[in-house]
Amino acid sequence: MAAGAGAGFCQVIITCPMEFLKIHMQMAGKAQAGVGGKSAGALTDAKRPSALQFAMGELRNKGIKGIYRGLGATWMRDIPFSLIYFPAFAHINKMGADEAGNAPWQHSILAGCLAVLFQFQEPLPRFL
Repeated sequence: MAAGAGAGFCQVIITCPMEFLKIHMQMAGKAQAGVGGKSAGALTDAKRPSALQFAMGELRNKGIKGIYRGLGATWMRDIPFSLIYFPAFAHINKMGADEAGNAPWQHSILAGCLAVLFQFQEPLPRFL
């Protein structure tokens, strides 16, 4: 379980800035579309900055601290997920393993799907 929580902790270090940039690029695209009265799909590539250009601009404007905004909330979402998901997957996958410890790929996919179902039970009662 500690390894799963550690994996969730480390994953957020990478995904938090990526989610920040994704959301802000979507918002920038909608803002550009609203100014010209066109839909976001009608914008030309010349008006849209590349992801790298956008990331560098956000890093210059907001700094490292700015692109990690929301880190605590992302940790609160991902660490419990990983804490439950990885041990559940390992246990379910082991149930379908042969004597050598190898599980067929179909069983591994099913184990992943079932592990996600176990994970969803953790946060749901608090929000219902």
